[in-house]
Amino acid sequence: MEALIKAIKFLQEPYIHLVIGEREEFKKILNKLAETDFDKEKIFYSMIEGQNCQKVEDLFQEFATKLKFPNYFGENWAAFDECLNDLEWIDSEKFVLFIKDFDKVLIGDEEGFQVFVNILISTINEWISGRDYDSFPTPPTPFHLVIHCNKENVEKLDTRFSKVKFSKFNKVIL
Repeated sequence: MEALIKAIKFLQEPYIHLVIGEREEFKKILNKLAETDFDKEKIFYSMIEGQNCQKVEDLFQEFATKLKFPNYFGENWAAFDECLNDLEWIDSEKFVLFIKDFDKVLIGDEEGFQVFVNILISTINEWISGRDYDSFPTPPTPFHLVIHCNKENVEKLDTRFSKVKFSKFNKVIL
């Protein structure tokens, strides 16, 4: 767990971490991060509940609530992508997004799951590369995704990942 916490604090690969274990153990990672001196480092972190993201409209609502999307969020994939790649309303220099029960996200909607995962990957890449294409350029910014799955659902999640070519991540077994 300590190695994971250390990795999250820096702009270095891997940026995606799959944590396999019980929900309570996963929550301990967030609690441990809360005990660190994040206020001085301006790290924003939030826990998304995968259980609340089984349908696209519910996923949009969960993210909008937890990431404080502005009122103009259009609740569609393009607006979702834009908001994830903006986050200017959050005063932070680093971002860590936790998604508990990732195996439950958009269950039964493989097309939506593929769009969602591709947006997450492009979001991470955009944040870590920085932006210089608009009037508000941003420097490279750490953006880590820490996703959770119970041990009994790992094979199903691996199958879903293989369909969307989601393979470059760090596996942590609790």
